[in-house]
Amino acid sequence: MHLQANGDLVTPIVMSTISKVAERAGVSRTTVSHVINHADRVSKELRDRVNAAIEELGYAPNPQAQSLRTGRTDMIAVLIPDIGNPFYTEIVKAAQDGLEKAGLEALVYNTDVPGGHWQTHGRDYLRQLSRKRVDGLVVGEFALHGMDEELARLDTPTVFIGHLPSKSVDSVHFDDYGGGYLLDEHLARRGHTRVVEVTGPAFFKSAMARADGFEKGLADNGVRSTTKQRFEGSYLPPSGQEAARWIASLTGRDRPTAVFFGNYLMAMGALAEFHDRGIRIPDDIDDTAFAYLTTNPSMEELYWLKEKLTLHANGAKLWIRNTYPEYKPLPAYSTWFGKNMYVEFDVSVLANMLYCILHYKLPLNKHDAASFAYIRSVVETRRYIDAPFRCAHQYPRTPLIIYHVSRLMAAFKPAELLPVWEQLANDTEDILKNTRNRMDRVLLATSLMRLGRATERIAVEDFSARDFKGFYFFIAGLLTAYENPVLYKLSVNPLVHMHWTCEAHCWALLAEYEALWNQQQPYATLPL
Repeated sequence: MHLQANGDLVTPIVMSTISKVAERAGVSRTTVSHVINHADRVSKELRDRVNAAIEELGYAPNPQAQSLRTGRTDMIAVLIPDIGNPFYTEIVKAAQDGLEKAGLEALVYNTDVPGGHWQTHGRDYLRQLSRKRVDGLVVGEFALHGMDEELARLDTPTVFIGHLPSKSVDSVHFDDYGGGYLLDEHLARRGHTRVVEVTGPAFFKSAMARADGFEKGLADNGVRSTTKQRFEGSYLPPSGQEAARWIASLTGRDRPTAVFFGNYLMAMGALAEFHDRGIRIPDDIDDTAFAYLTTNPSMEELYWLKEKLTLHANGAKLWIRNTYPEYKPLPAYSTWFGKNMYVEFDVSVLANMLYCILHYKLPLNKHDAASFAYIRSVVETRRYIDAPFRCAHQYPRTPLIIYHVSRLMAAFKPAELLPVWEQLANDTEDILKNTRNRMDRVLLATSLMRLGRATERIAVEDFSARDFKGFYFFIAGLLTAYENPVLYKLSVNPLVHMHWTCEAHCWALLAEYEALWNQQQPYATLPL
């Protein structure tokens, strides 16, 4: 019996036992044990009776006792080098999802490589794991850097993620060499001959494999590589900032037209430094749309925008490659403005830009018509449900696409999209019924209100920051060469996505929902 304090009262809590479950279900202890451990040995009628008793009594098997009996703990340890690195948090999430399906639990250990503690933490964790008798071990690359011998001596089934020189345990790893080669091939095809390479640490095999592949790609494409074009980083954002400062100091023919970063943390650090120094990176029309909608541009600026959109539309200079065959001839707008950027269609980005164009009553042309046609088609074909990433690389989830398209439709009721109004509303109702994420439910309910459908009210006043966990509104794909067939197949993997999350933006979405809800009530006086 345990005692639980409740104000001034102390309430006794009686812990259920297997005997109490057997008594409640009218069966033997052995039958209860079989239901818990070997359900296939028991009839459905008995299973249902025992499970009902377990649920009613709140019984939970003792894991220590089960472990002694079976010799298993049903726990798998996952060692990662940096819990602050989104790459490894995605690995942990994927491991937990897979283990949960197999009825196993994950124990996560962070060896803290950036803090310089990996050897101390690594050896401590390995000693702990040997005492806890876990059933298996997953080790992220660098988590036990330099401890191959200790890992090999561990008498536990192990899988290593990355390059393991000793091959003492099973391992899986990326084709770092091939990835580096393909990235240079992409840059060379875009005409870049002055390319700077920012590598990871030389003592990491994966870093050197990426660098070797990249340099082989340079050589095969007739680009000469020199030490002047190489900077060794640490795989962490500060070294990316340092690399950006070095790149900014280069002048004349030493100044690159493209930069290859060995990982995205260094790239993010460099992007921040470039921004602070006023060095521009390729523009995208999504950011441009919001910039124009939140400022007061002159008509001259607006016509410049329309001209720039036309110059970079599909077929103006380049043709899109990463879409369905029937969309390839469409002269729709591309996501990207950059001089050397590929052509891409993103249904949410197009909805935002068309919103801007209609808001300022700019003259429409064939590119606007083609952009509307693309949006209509992905809704009609339901590709926005079946393959959201192919329809929207930056907003690759169905609720996000619905949110953007419904906003455009509700604001301007464009004739081109009226034929799919009812379909989109019906689809959204069906999706809302099966959506559990609370923030996604807010997006879908907001969209339904815009489309004129009634919904049950969501109590957004009860939301907290916990409800924002796992929700993201936007992604930045780390494999930006979406044109390359090999990279494009990899680009859908969440491991190469950077999720844009913002608590303030989530609160704004809740405020937007509440405002729309109130405006639809009989006492509302504000226009929708």
